[in-house]
This record gives sequence, structure tokens and C-alpha cells, in this order.
Amino acid sequence: MRTEMAQAAITLRRLIEQDARSELTKPLYKADAGSMHLACSTLSGVVSAKSMQALNTDVVEDGSDYIVVRIAGELTESGPLGGLMFGLHYLRKDQLHTFRKR
Repeated sequence: MRTEMAQAAITLRRLIEQDARSELTKPLYKADAGSMHLACSTLSGVVSAKSMQALNTDVVEDGSDYIVVRIAGELTESGPLGGLMFGLHYLRKDQLHTFRKR
């Protein structure tokens, strides 16, 4: 876990620095990307995972085993549709249940 956290910190810093230099503003293509949202807004009891999809979103980086997407989100909403969906997201391709180029 320590190794994965260190790798995640390196990736996060790289993305922040690239975004600050406006290197991630031009989309490569549009895509539908979906993953399972495991931390729901209801914390009491056992909660089911929910499918979260970003439709027609901007893919700004495409690696061999990951993509980076910029999602607009719905800033008037709270939780998953609002703040959690807004911004840059580094997504491993093997953890996406939906990925379709448009």
C-alpha cells in the first residue's frame, strides 16, 4: 500500500504541474467512461456500489494502461454528480467497466 500511495502522489503531482502549464486543456478525443462508485453518500449500513458514468467527456491523455479525463461535473449538485465528478481523473483502463471512444 505504501508503494501504491507513493506512486499515486507522483502521478498527482505530475497532473497538477501539467494542468498548471495548460498542457491538459486540449482533448485528444471524446469518450464515455464509467466506473463503480463505492463510497456513497449514505454511510449507515451496507450500501451498494453505483455505476458512475461520464458521458461524452474529454480524454486529455491516453496511456497504454490508463486514461486521464476532464469531467465538467454538475456543480449545482452535491456528492457524486457534483464535486466528485468535477476535474481531472486518472483512470486505470482495467478498472473501467465502460469505455467507448466517440
